[in-house]
Amino acid sequence: MDFDPTNFESLNKDINEELTQSSSPYTVWRRCARIIDGISNLDDILKFTQHLVELDAAPLEDILKTYTTIKNEWGSISDAVNQLIKDGTLKAISKNSTDFFTDDWELSSLLRDICSFIPGQQKEALCSVLKAIGNDLNDFESSQWMRFAASLAGHIPDTALAKGLKRYLQIRVNDVPKELGDSEWSYIYEPPSSSENITATFLWNQLGSPDTKLRWRAAHSVIRNAEFGNLNVIEKLIEKFDTTDASPFHSPDFPFYYHHARLWLLISLSKIATETPLVLAPISEKIIRLSELAGDHCLQKFYAVNTLQKIKDSAPSFSYSQELE
Repeated sequence: MDFDPTNFESLNKDINEELTQSSSPYTVWRRCARIIDGISNLDDILKFTQHLVELDAAPLEDILKTYTTIKNEWGSISDAVNQLIKDGTLKAISKNSTDFFTDDWELSSLLRDICSFIPGQQKEALCSVLKAIGNDLNDFESSQWMRFAASLAGHIPDTALAKGLKRYLQIRVNDVPKELGDSEWSYIYEPPSSSENITATFLWNQLGSPDTKLRWRAAHSVIRNAEFGNLNVIEKLIEKFDTTDASPFHSPDFPFYYHHARLWLLISLSKIATETPLVLAPISEKIIRLSELAGDHCLQKFYAVNTLQKIKDSAPSFSYSQELE
């Protein structure tokens, strides 16, 4: 480093210069991670940690990710580091309140990180977030409120949550369109019977989302299930390949993009087969069925055959039809 990271003016200048060169997500965190790698003594990391929240242009998410990096490397060595992270988190909440107006899953990530840095005071921290947002809470979407409710649920009594929901409904009842929500109760809203089927159906719904980010996250969830040995979940997903809906996890009033779901499931299986092909060997016959169901869809066919080829390369006893060959 050609500057002193313990000097606020120098650090702030360096971060601002980095942002002029890159506008990609986590630019500040990546730069801070490199700076942390060059710090070798406790006094310097304490000064650096103290300066983080004062940076002019650091997004809240980058600050929290940097705190995570510091905590992982220095948290077990110094209680002072942990205290600075705790104090900095509370200060960052009030300073960066607009950052909470973000995609739903990113909001959940922010709230989860905040709670992790302030053990024993999660309720107070989450309430500080709401207080910092202030009057702008009127612009919160229903899904964002639900994220807050989910974060608060583990830290407040059920009665308090019920009162909050009742009050919210009373305040916003006139803003809710009559057409919003499901139709009359029907058996189609019954959840699947097993936890594996619930997980698979939800992932199937997300794999077929019109939102690329949700499809991407769902694909990674499929891969993680393979890593954790949850092959039964993947089998249930494969069984859904020729279905064209994801009930009860999507509204019957909207289309389900089942070709998205099929393609992204096959992309996930191809990734699993590239890294740990033998995991899929026990269900290879079902994957052969997927290649047949893919029909003339070139990309689906490509990923299905690629998955089978990876399994074959790692399992000599495995074979598939001459037609697929």
